[in-house]
Amino acid sequence: MARSNIPEEERKDFYLFIDEFQNFSTDAFESILSEARKYRSCLTLSHQYIDQLPLPIRQAVFGNAGTLISFRIGNTDAEVMAKEFGGTFSPSVLVDLDRYEAAVKLLEGGSNREPFRAKMLPPLQNRVGRRDKLIKQSRIRFTMLRAKIDRKLKRWTEHLTS
Repeated sequence: MARSNIPEEERKDFYLFIDEFQNFSTDAFESILSEARKYRSCLTLSHQYIDQLPLPIRQAVFGNAGTLISFRIGNTDAEVMAKEFGGTFSPSVLVDLDRYEAAVKLLEGGSNREPFRAKMLPPLQNRVGRRDKLIKQSRIRFTMLRAKIDRKLKRWTEHLTS
């Protein structure tokens, strides 16, 4: 990792978010998870259920995760997660969490706080009517006229052939 060439006190936090983690996890993640903290890498890994991860990856995740957040889960996962939350929550509590509610084990200042239940904000309401505005803003920001693109492509291909 190139970050190893930077003195630890000068490293800036690097955030990596991986949704559907099971599709990207390889044996390399065992090492990444064990080394992430010293390289100031902050990983957010999400997936649907624990059995999607191979056992060595699962052990590396639980062995190195600082903060755990679990929304409502199934019975099989609840048995595992109840242990990870140190027995603060029974499996039935984890299965019966309400919408927008989560069980949290937070790492703060290098130590784990007592696990707790948290309420999340529900999705924003009154999103009706924003679609057209968002499409227009996206087109202004990320597009250009086709004629301009054609001219650029023509110049580029002429440069390659000459």
